Amino acid sequence: MISPGEDATDRARELLDAATADPAQISLAHVVELLVLGNPETRRLAMKCLEATLDVRPEASEAAVTAFERLLEDGDPHVRRRAALSAGAAIQGADTESFEALVPPLEAIGSDPAEPGRDAAVRALATIGLERPESVTGAVELLLDVCHARVVSAESPADASPGASSSVGPERDRRLATRVQAMAGLTRIAAERPETIVGHVDQVVALLEDDHHLIRSGTCEVLESLAEGHSDKVAPFVPALVDRLASDTDHPVPWRAADALNAVGGEYPELVGAALGSVVDDIDALLKRRDPGIRGVGIGLLTYVTQVDPSSVEGLLPRVHELLADDHAPVRANAALTLGLTGYGDAVDDLEVLVADDPEPAVRDAATRALERLEGENEPSPEHVHENRPVDNH
Repeated sequence: MISPGEDATDRARELLDAATADPAQISLAHVVELLVLGNPETRRLAMKCLEATLDVRPEASEAAVTAFERLLEDGDPHVRRRAALSAGAAIQGADTESFEALVPPLEAIGSDPAEPGRDAAVRALATIGLERPESVTGAVELLLDVCHARVVSAESPADASPGASSSVGPERDRRLATRVQAMAGLTRIAAERPETIVGHVDQVVALLEDDHHLIRSGTCEVLESLAEGHSDKVAPFVPALVDRLASDTDHPVPWRAADALNAVGGEYPELVGAALGSVVDDIDALLKRRDPGIRGVGIGLLTYVTQVDPSSVEGLLPRVHELLADDHAPVRANAALTLGLTGYGDAVDDLEVLVADDPEPAVRDAATRALERLEGENEPSPEHVHENRPVDNH
């Protein structure tokens, strides 16, 4: 084994040349050792060698993983740190499934705050989770703990000598990057394995108050995924999501909160509609966005408000009427539902056009129901509130 930081550039270059000529002869255990322990140039060449070999011999990944496992469990914490860093880089350019065996040693490093390689291990776990979320469900608590970890101030320590360089700024940036990566892993796990996170919903919701907008945005995404199958667990936090929608000025937090509210509204339309009644102007801002997905979220939320208090959206109805001509089919459909629920008779002619000519069945159906309400044939009632749920925005 070479010494940490050793210049083994010549050996790494020889291996890279050999990988190009005859990858079957390459010892990936040796390559991984150079990748973890070598100096920067040695590591760069070793990474190219690893990628070139696995590209031709993907079955050889087992040997690389075995070598990484050994180094991740090394007695020297600084070797473990470099192994975690290198493993994270290798995972990004390889078949993630073959690296699942690294999850236990990475979790062991990531779970110990005293480990120098903790951040690197967490980032590697999150990288695996983005592709193979089912393999890192056991790391949910770890990822949440990392997201909750406050980052030190970017200012230099008070006792630093004048003119002295400080590592506080880079350290802060590194920890922020780790938190954001951990949240990315959680959003993927929530989308694929929500049952593994739903028991931690209180910890998740607390992150809506985080000072980093990507953490708040990711939290909204996690809550949206949980609401799709466990809306009863997210429903108590509708007011907190409405607050993010109305008060958060950092995008994309407001419309991520809106997505989560839409997901809860599928089962709790009156709860969501009532909570949104005081922020109709903020919903109006969503209707003006260029992004059709955001407009779709906005008009979906407005449909919930309309079911509870049609009079509260009267000032927005001319704009909603214009949305009957939107390029995005869910926007047209939900605009039709909203106009029908409010009794907006000025839209009858345009609704009839949608019924006759719109290429999307969901739009034609929504326009038909809107016309029936406008003509008094199908009056909305509380017991049929679920029939008025917005058309899915996808």
